[in-house]
Amino acid sequence: MKIFKNKWVKSGVFAIIALLAVLWIAGVIILKREDARESAEIERAAEEFERLREMAKADTYGGETPRETLQMFIDAVEAGDYELASKYFVLEKRGEEKIKLMNIDKQNNMDMYIDFVRQGKPWRSSLDDNEFVMKSETDFGESLFIYFIKYPSSVWKINEI
Repeated sequence: MKIFKNKWVKSGVFAIIALLAVLWIAGVIILKREDARESAEIERAAEEFERLREMAKADTYGGETPRETLQMFIDAVEAGDYELASKYFVLEKRGEEKIKLMNIDKQNNMDMYIDFVRQGKPWRSSLDDNEFVMKSETDFGESLFIYFIKYPSSVWKINEI
């Protein structure tokens, strides 16, 4: 082949082939590192999920029905025990709900809040009976929804008010 008789062309072709090989190897290394990083993230997420699942299994704060859990929550709030009241919420929302209750108390709106929550009536449940929603309405047309989920420990927890 005449194309390779010129020393510069021959060197250029080999340089391009070498560069492509280096780029391909670098790409393979980068992809393997990314796969390893993603695998580690997935494993950490699975471990965290399992840890939370075990905590949920051990969590016994709540009632056998959504209504019973709601009454336990109301009783704790009326007693001024916001720490206990927050334990009737799902694990990941306890801190924010405790702060919310303390703020409602500071604003002297706790009686109104509890009256509104107490009026909750069954609204709907999920097809698998692990979720339940209550709805409370005021005379002014305002609505409050209370969402419950059934925990692995078989107690009902408040997911959101």
